[in-house]
Amino acid sequence: MSGSFVDTQWYFYELVNGRIFATLISTLLMSKSVLKFYPFFVVFLNVSFFACLFIVFRFFASKKRVLDTLFITVAFLLFFLSFSEFPTPFFYWLTGNIVYQLSTILILASALFYLMYLKNTEKKILLILFVAAGSASVLLFEYSFVIILILSFIIYLLRYDGLTNKRKTLVTVLFAFILIALAFAFNLFAPGNTIKSVQYSAKENHNFLVSITQSFSFFLHLFSPRKIVYLLIWCVVLISFPFNIAPVKKSKIISLLFFGVAFFYFVAMNFIYFYKLGKPTPLRVDNFNLFWFFIFLSISIVFIQPFVEPIVAQSTNPLSRLLYSVVPLFAIIYLSSFTNRQIASDFFTGKSYGYKKQMTKRNEQIKSSSGTICFVPPIYNPPKSLEYVELPYDSLSENEFYSRQLAALHGKKWVFQLKK
Repeated sequence: MSGSFVDTQWYFYELVNGRIFATLISTLLMSKSVLKFYPFFVVFLNVSFFACLFIVFRFFASKKRVLDTLFITVAFLLFFLSFSEFPTPFFYWLTGNIVYQLSTILILASALFYLMYLKNTEKKILLILFVAAGSASVLLFEYSFVIILILSFIIYLLRYDGLTNKRKTLVTVLFAFILIALAFAFNLFAPGNTIKSVQYSAKENHNFLVSITQSFSFFLHLFSPRKIVYLLIWCVVLISFPFNIAPVKKSKIISLLFFGVAFFYFVAMNFIYFYKLGKPTPLRVDNFNLFWFFIFLSISIVFIQPFVEPIVAQSTNPLSRLLYSVVPLFAIIYLSSFTNRQIASDFFTGKSYGYKKQMTKRNEQIKSSSGTICFVPPIYNPPKSLEYVELPYDSLSENEFYSRQLAALHGKKWVFQLKK
């Protein structure tokens, strides 16, 4: 690998995976001239993620009250974080931000563009934006294609009766999907993915019944008594929020449809990992799956709103008062999570700062080294809220890929860690 920008893109596509958009952004951020600014990109993505959720809630609200929409957005994020076993890769890890959070933002954006296009099929720019956002998301993370497919199919069914030219719209939409599917294929059939499949084949499980059982068990693990209480609180918030939803006669079917989608999506995604490798999805992927599980589940809950609307209408507590009380409650629940307490602990006890100092010193040592092979001291007491991976001791160790990538960043051949 010569180290040039174009060579890096091709190197990853040939040997690692087909997530070319993720590689592109990572390469730009890893440039020595902008590397020190990468924390601002993480902050930017987190803010964008919140803003995108806010726009989605506001888009579907029948009463466009900013404060109510703001509070339900905060409540959803805290609810999601309260369920997540390890939110760090999704919110605080640069690679996780790029692959999982940015792809989620683009999926939400593509769904909104698609919905707006079906409302006004004369605005072709909305379809172009849908294809652009959808293609970018699948080139970040291949699982995005499944979400886009599910959302687009259901949205099309919901909007079908309101379409003026059904045949023409269907043909146009199918053409748009072909373009996104081509981007998905470009990612999925990358040579790097083939290499990974060969490496994984030695670990494959291929026990269908056991994998199904493990997937169901993993799903049930989500719903401890404590988390069921969180879910009930979230149900009350959703039912109380003024959503502009479909007529009552369709609500039962739609609610059941989205509940089924939420259930089968989460179980199926875990089944793939249990079947292939005999273990659940990695924590970094689990956050992505959990987020979309709760999006589908939340939509299912929203569509039962017409059946409880008379009860809600008679409530003496206005929505704003409910939201103002629920958000602090979810904040307490969020901080009660061990993982989230660990994140706060790492920050306030100085572990995060100590880790940053050690990593800065390590990078300076690699940079100043005159040889092509560099040995660096280990990182002591890393933050427990990070998925910290130690450098290997030699080229035969399991993490040799990490060693080569770090070395390539500094123009070296290898970077190894001294034994503790």
